[in-house]
Amino acid sequence: MKEDQPPPPLSFDALRAKAIAAAQDASGKIWTDYNLHDPGVTLLEQTAFALSELAYQGDHAPRDLLTTAQGIFDPGSLALFAADAVLPGRPVTLTDLASCLSALDQLERVFVSEGPNKGMVDLMIIPHDTVDPNAPRNRDLPSWNKTALDAVRARFEENRLLCTAINKVEMATPIPVALHGSLAIDTLALPERVIANAIHRIGLAFKGLLLNHTDQTSITGTTRGDVFKDPAAIWPKIPAGGRAGRPLDIALPALHGIEGLARVLDFELRDPGTDAIIDSPLQGRKATYYQPVLPITGQRFSLTAIRDGAPVQLNNDTLHEELGRLQAARITARNNLRNAQDWDVLRPGKSRHIAPGPIDAMLPAPYRIAERKTRRKGSLTRYRTMMDDHLQRMAQPVDQIDANYVAARQMDMTDPAAIRERITMLDYLISLQGEEMPGFDPATMHAYRSKQQQLSWAINWREDYLRQLPAFNRFSGTAHPQFGFLARLAHLADLQIGSAPTHEGLILDDELALPEPTIAPEDVILPIRPLDTFVVPDQSAAPLSLAKLAIACPWIIDGRIDPGDFIRATRPEAYILARNRKSDWDVLYQPVPGGGFYVCGTHRNRAKVNDWANRLRQTFITLHQQAEQIWCIEDITLRGNAGYFAPFQCTALIPGWTARTRDPSYRHYVTDLILRLAPAHIHVRPLWLCQQQMQVLAPLLLAGDTSDALRQTLSQMSADEART
Repeated sequence: MKEDQPPPPLSFDALRAKAIAAAQDASGKIWTDYNLHDPGVTLLEQTAFALSELAYQGDHAPRDLLTTAQGIFDPGSLALFAADAVLPGRPVTLTDLASCLSALDQLERVFVSEGPNKGMVDLMIIPHDTVDPNAPRNRDLPSWNKTALDAVRARFEENRLLCTAINKVEMATPIPVALHGSLAIDTLALPERVIANAIHRIGLAFKGLLLNHTDQTSITGTTRGDVFKDPAAIWPKIPAGGRAGRPLDIALPALHGIEGLARVLDFELRDPGTDAIIDSPLQGRKATYYQPVLPITGQRFSLTAIRDGAPVQLNNDTLHEELGRLQAARITARNNLRNAQDWDVLRPGKSRHIAPGPIDAMLPAPYRIAERKTRRKGSLTRYRTMMDDHLQRMAQPVDQIDANYVAARQMDMTDPAAIRERITMLDYLISLQGEEMPGFDPATMHAYRSKQQQLSWAINWREDYLRQLPAFNRFSGTAHPQFGFLARLAHLADLQIGSAPTHEGLILDDELALPEPTIAPEDVILPIRPLDTFVVPDQSAAPLSLAKLAIACPWIIDGRIDPGDFIRATRPEAYILARNRKSDWDVLYQPVPGGGFYVCGTHRNRAKVNDWANRLRQTFITLHQQAEQIWCIEDITLRGNAGYFAPFQCTALIPGWTARTRDPSYRHYVTDLILRLAPAHIHVRPLWLCQQQMQVLAPLLLAGDTSDALRQTLSQMSADEART
């Protein structure tokens, strides 16, 4: 065997012999039993078998080891994840934003440049390469352009940072350019392949540059594929506009490194129509780039291959085939790099399925032969049974640890110790991600919840946050509708993302003239058992319609209610159950502690009356929760046709008339969250609205108004809040 060749893997028998010899040397004369029933021999055999199994697996292709017995590849069960899932990142630079936009299937690349104002960006789109001969004609259709532009705008809205917007987006137009010159090739090189590589590379070089910016603005553009192919190429950023010089200076470097190309004898770029030499960058306002023209069948191509000092006759059909092969290879590579599972796992091959089992299943076949049934079981069987029990006892704590560390699990909400342990564990798992749950005043946050609901909410709040934390981190500071800044703020503040302002329903009126309570405190007929006075809370009670609510509540007049009653009606201590003079049960509402009572319902059955009281309270709680929506209005989206806006400023609109949002401690908590979650360069101003202000804003918010009227309305409301 040569010295440079690795030794063959040891077999099971060879490993067993070496292990026993090593054990004998280590123990000396103490260990003299080398039979199968000896525990030391069994452990050595298992170790030797595990090592030989590793060698056996090493002889298989990765695709065989990564598939199940059914030939299915499940990366999640193997803890294997695609690179874009393991290393996500929000678009914080123009390069990052260009990468997100360029990942669209129908696009080759999207270049992003700074617009005329802070926060504004300009986009230039280059369609992707394709081998379809009808593609150029299809791209001229207005429907194709509209589809591509809409896809870019939609992707931009998902990934854009707060207070950024598109100034203009343009589809790039190719300008044909003819390649003239002579290329010396190696003796064994295929001329059509060398020329095709030259055309292909020069075309890519021109697509990597935006040549119409006279101010030499740096336009950055890169795809995720660029990161994997050559990470150094994007650091520093790809300065497309900065390199926009003479077209010849862009084309010549692209010829370096072509296999089979010896040297460039002469080379120039010409206009296909006039045959004039092109020596200056493209000028003009429209997004354009140079694109080499392809050889036409039957005509002599202007780019010549020289071999051994003589020109080589090129076959145009072969040249087109080579170009198609290069384009197809690049398209395939691009799609593979953006695949959800970037692994070479194909169906052919020997699929393997390795699952834990008893000791017998882990040993070679000769050692798995069952002993004959006799009056007395053999020692080997007893030993193996003992080992299985021992391993099961060892695995049991591990199973319990897995149950505690799982992201979501069923809980016994009646066990305070288990709840505290679960909350502590979730906080620990969240801290491992570099995050922590914010602290708040329970009395404020849980204004509508019972003690049992508070515990359940505390667990679900953490479990949902832990489950969504990777996405929250990936889209931190962006306007993503599901995981962006507003979504994260709404989750931590226990609010809803604004969708439909609930201005309809009860109207708060400070000057509402209420009728006097019908029952004085001293006239209340208390039941024989004092505990029957209290309402048994039931958070699952179905809310009432507004019509039934108005009939049941005498303090609601023409759809109007006093703000104090709107708050107090959500509290359980505001309702009691009492007898009336007919010996029926009444639901009594007390608007002021120590004051009189209103009768809200009557029934002979106390259970029916208790349910009615819960439905009354749950209706008011639902009205409060429906109103607690948060909106984020960026000033850059209100620029309209005027074009002026306050850069990096936005307003968080939050209703301030509910039981929870009126509390100063809750407002302080939300304001602190905004300061923590908003990007450092963006000023998010919280604006706590009264119900009348929301009634004014509701039509504008529902219509998606971006006119100056909404900006003026918000400015006036902010000024009014500052004065008060």
